[in-house]
Amino acid sequence: AVSAASLAQADLFTGSLAPSQWTLQSNTWGTTGVSQDSPANLKLTYNMDGNTDAYFMNIQTEYSVIADHSGAITMDYQYDMFHSWFMSYGQLWAFADSVNGRATQLLFSSDGIAGGATTSGSVALNIESGYAWGFSAGGGHFDGSNLLSGTVTLSNLVPAPGSAALLGMGALSITRRRRR
Repeated sequence: AVSAASLAQADLFTGSLAPSQWTLQSNTWGTTGVSQDSPANLKLTYNMDGNTDAYFMNIQTEYSVIADHSGAITMDYQYDMFHSWFMSYGQLWAFADSVNGRATQLLFSSDGIAGGATTSGSVALNIESGYAWGFSAGGGHFDGSNLLSGTVTLSNLVPAPGSAALLGMGALSITRRRRR
């Protein structure tokens, strides 16, 4: 049998959720990326250091992937950001597109954070097969140092029931083959 603990430890950021499957869009120039630092974690990063676009007013990067199943998914997130010192602010949103439009959840919003901030929690999204879901992170400041960077780390992904069942069936067939 496959336990929930073994599913939680599995590398769930593969296939349709692999880093190469994510699309990134930003409203300014800089470095953005999606990577894995462990089998069960996914990192969404942005670094706009040195960008002089109006002192980084309302810089956003959207990270999205197309759902291959429909249903509820949950995951933990940690958002680490450094947005300079003077009048800095940041936001983190989760979203899921569907035939009915975009559903959004504000996960973090702060004005006047004076440098860096870290926040974490869990998010649940109702995803629809063939539609995008993901995160939007960013913010700005009114500081002449032009520093703006952040990392959203996703972990403990619990997939939609259909995909969890498929993972369980795959693990079960591997277990059966080993017993023979």
